[in-house]
Order: sequence, then C-alpha cells, then structure tokens
Amino acid sequence: MDEEEELQNGDIRIDLCKTCGSGGELIVCDKCVSYYHIECCEPPLRRVPRAPWLCSSCKEFKDSRDRHRNTDNGKVVQCTGLVNNQRRCAAKARYKIHNFAKFLRGTSDSDDSGDEIITSRRSHRREDGRDDLPLHNAALQELLADVMKHKDAWPFVRPVQKNEVPDYYDVISKPMDFGTIKYKLNMGEYNEDSKLMQDAVLVFENCNTYNDTDADVYKCGVRLLKYFEKKAKELGLKLPEEMESEEQPKTKKRRTK
Repeated sequence: MDEEEELQNGDIRIDLCKTCGSGGELIVCDKCVSYYHIECCEPPLRRVPRAPWLCSSCKEFKDSRDRHRNTDNGKVVQCTGLVNNQRRCAAKARYKIHNFAKFLRGTSDSDDSGDEIITSRRSHRREDGRDDLPLHNAALQELLADVMKHKDAWPFVRPVQKNEVPDYYDVISKPMDFGTIKYKLNMGEYNEDSKLMQDAVLVFENCNTYNDTDADVYKCGVRLLKYFEKKAKELGLKLPEEMESEEQPKTKKRRTK
C-alpha cells in the first residue's frame, strides 16, 4: 500500500502510515516526507517530537554521510581507536575497583565470594543458550513485525481513537493493540513470553466484545488470530490456553445495538 492515496473527487489527500498503512494522527519525516504513527516508528516514540524529525532510514543515511564528511587531509578520521582506548580504561578501572573491594573484605572472605561470583557467571553463560528462558525477545519481535504487516491487522496496530469510535471506551475497559505491545516489548516491560501473549489475547477479546460477528473488523480479528497462532508456533513460542482451543478467545460481554 502506498504511503499516500490521491482521491479523484477534488484535492482531498489521505496520509497513511508507512509501516501499517492506516491513517490517523501521524508525524512526518522532515527528509523523505513519509508519515508514521508514533508507535510505528523505529524505535517507537512516547510523544510527538517538537523539533524536525527524521525516520530511521533517513537518520541512518545522514549519520553515514556525516561520518564520511568527517575527514582530515582527505582521509576519513577513524574513531575506533578512541573508543577502544575508552573501553580499555573502563575495564582497567573496574579491575582496580574489584581488587580493592577484595582487599577490604579480607583474604578468606574474598576467596569464598570470588568462587561464588565465578560459579554464578559460568551458570549465566550456560543459561544464555537455553530454550527455556522466560522471554524470547528476538522471536517475539519477529512475530509482532509479521502480524502488524498482515493485511487484516489494520484495526489493531494502534489504539482506538475516541473521536473515531465515541462509545468504544464505554464498552472496553482494558484497551490493547499491537502497537502498544511492541512499544512495551521494546521498553522492557515484559519479563516473560506469557505476559505479552496475555496482552495479545486481550486484543482479540476486545475485538470480539465490541464488534458484531458480521462486522468487517470482527472478521479481520478472526483471520488475524489464525495467522498469529500459526506464526507463533513456527517460531517455537508457547501459546496461552485461550489460543490453544479452536475457538476465538472468550468474551465477557458483547456490544448490543
């Protein structure tokens, strides 16, 4: 889907988010004039920026160009040496602090605690490659990226706007959307897969609660749930019990007209 659609009746123009393809409250890149929801940016933004803003692609291009311009007598200035020196200095400082702490604790205590520290570190290194860790960030990021690009995801990629659906928050007490889920994952607000999955269940439960079964949004939710389950299983992610059954997640009440 194009970022902007030109309608034939008059000069009306609809600006669409480059990431999810839907409209609403958007911010625009100062360089390439692409539009985004703040939750669809990489990384997601908390608020609308006050200064001129660049999307991630334009920012990377600008940074790359600035690095090439930073020259001395026609040669690119290399900053890696400075960075490495800073790292070595920091490592040396940590080493001195560690030795001083051992001296203060005393010889016997330091030997015991040192053994515990080494054992603990080795244990953490062994756990790095385990499959039973509580949060699989890379797999969850891939799952959300694929789900948010799905053709039926457009009603669920950002919070429902009250000016678009006035009575929505009278019916739904715990709103949730995949843009918010992605933001929470990026901000480290999930400490295990199941927490994210429960928010995903909430997205589909809210869809079932508010919409009638013959509504387009409801049908989008049904199809997107099937895709979500299929993709999660392909990535080796455990689905919550609400999604293990063949039926849609159960709802507490349904909207009546």
